[in-house]
Formats: sequence, structure tokens, C-alpha cells
Amino acid sequence: MKFPNSSFDVVNRINRPNTLNNVYLEQYFINGGSFVDPYAISSVHIFPVPQGNSQRKYLQLSSGAADFGLVKEDSFTGSGLYLFAPSGSNLVTADSFNSSHYDTAVSGSFSGIYRISTGRYGIVLRPDGEYTRNGLLSGNGASAVGSYYDLWTVKNTSTSKWQLYIREFTLHTDIFIGIAEPLMVRSKNRLNTTRLKSGSKIDLKISTELEVENKNISDDIKELFRHSVIDSAAMRIIKINEDDYNAAPFVEVSGFSDTSGSIRVDSCDTILYLFDTTNITTVSGINKIPGIYQLQVHYNLLNEIVYSDKFSFVIE
Repeated sequence: MKFPNSSFDVVNRINRPNTLNNVYLEQYFINGGSFVDPYAISSVHIFPVPQGNSQRKYLQLSSGAADFGLVKEDSFTGSGLYLFAPSGSNLVTADSFNSSHYDTAVSGSFSGIYRISTGRYGIVLRPDGEYTRNGLLSGNGASAVGSYYDLWTVKNTSTSKWQLYIREFTLHTDIFIGIAEPLMVRSKNRLNTTRLKSGSKIDLKISTELEVENKNISDDIKELFRHSVIDSAAMRIIKINEDDYNAAPFVEVSGFSDTSGSIRVDSCDTILYLFDTTNITTVSGINKIPGIYQLQVHYNLLNEIVYSDKFSFVIE
């Protein structure tokens, strides 16, 4: 996949990244059912998952400590593998939210924390990445096969205390597969959202079922293709013209090129696109929102470019 809004190739944590990949790690922030920007993101630390799978060894747990519950400084000195700071500056702590600190105009270094959209942030762990800490340049220490934590130090509101959001990812060896016949993978899509209310802003969800049709391929190889296989998804949405029979049969609301940078794909290959119905009337040729609409997705599946069936949905 491409890093959002850029041409850089990255591999999402859910797509079994290996030690040679640029690993894309996302974090979403939600409050009251809506995506929101936190007041500030100070840093993201990368640590190895220790034996026993406990993050406690990296945290300050001394009662009364000013940084209680946060990353313990000496733990990073001893075990830390990488440190991300806001992308637009060299800040280690940010005293207020400033979108320029999380600029999405990514550079080749990928040493920062990037704001993709409201409530959605990302970092990229590069094999050859470098970061600056206390004025010293260090390289990426997360270069071995294994599991790792990414610890996000966040202040949710101006009056909140700093807190940690801890997630986990795994780096694999290169997943090379040798088979004696062409691999045949079949995909089937289904639209899960068929009726919307005018004025709503909702994720259109297209689920994907994948099946390896080769009978002579072992189950362990087939298992690799159960999830997180599709890439570079895009969606086209049109409104069917029901009223004026002298006009074109449909009007395009969003084309494949319009949506490609906004599509998200989860670990089960569900394709999601946040569709704002209030923007429809800004499209030339559409005077009212209610009516019948149709969508189609396309995506890469191994060496194939797949176009789904066309799915209809109604806006009331």
C-alpha cells in the first residue's frame, strides 16, 4: 500500500510486515463516538515484547513519580529501539496541538508522527530509519524477527494527564512461497450498507471473502491468504437518474481516482470509505440527495486487478 497522500510504499501492521519492509503503524482516536484530534502526541516509543509479554518493565510504576504510568526514561536507554516525535519539529513534548507538528507532507526520513486526518495518525518504521534523541543520531533497532510494542504518549485534552496507548506488531521473515502450479485466488465482495439517511456521514463497508481454489495446495499456504491480501483499493459511486429520461442515465458522485487516497482496509479485507451525503449536492447534475445509488470497488489481488460487482444502495 501507499502511505496515505503520498507515493511511499509501506506495509500495514495487519499485512504481516517483514524486517525489510517500511512498516506502517496507525493509531485512531475517538471520543463520544466521533474521531477527534488529541490535544498533543508527545512521542511514540518502540520496544521489544519481553518474555512474559509484559509492558510493565518499560513503565514508570513508582508511586508518586511525576511520570507515573508513562515510559520510564532509563528503560528506553536500555531497551528502546526507536523514538518518533511530531513530524514538523524536533519536539519531544508538545504543550498544545498544532497541526504543523504532525504535517502530512511526508519526507523520505519518515522519522515523525503524521496526521492523516481527524483522529487518525501514523508512523513508519523504516529498516534504515534514523532518529534524533538528546542531540544524538541513532538508527532503527527494531530489525529482527519478533514482536514489538509501539507506545503512544498522548494528552487527550488540555486538562488531561499524559497517558499511554500501547499496541503490538510483529516483524516476520520474508514470506516466500514455492508452489508447483499457478495460484488461483477467488474473491467475492458484498455491500454491508444498503440504506442511508440523507445528511448522514457513514462508512460504506464492502466485505471480502477470499478462497484459494487450488486443490493441491496445503492448508498452511492457503491460510496466508485468508486475511489482509487486497491492496490499492478504490471506489466509484454514481447516482442513478430516475427523473429526467432525456438526461444521462447516471451522474458520477465520486470516481476511482477521487476515493483511492481515502479508502481503508481492515485485517479481514473489509473495504471502508467514509461517505458524506451532504456533499452530493455540490456535484454538477445532482439537485437532490435522496435516490438510488450504485458503487463498485476495484483492488489489487496478487498480480490481478479485480473489479467487484456493482452494488446498489438507497439514500432516503
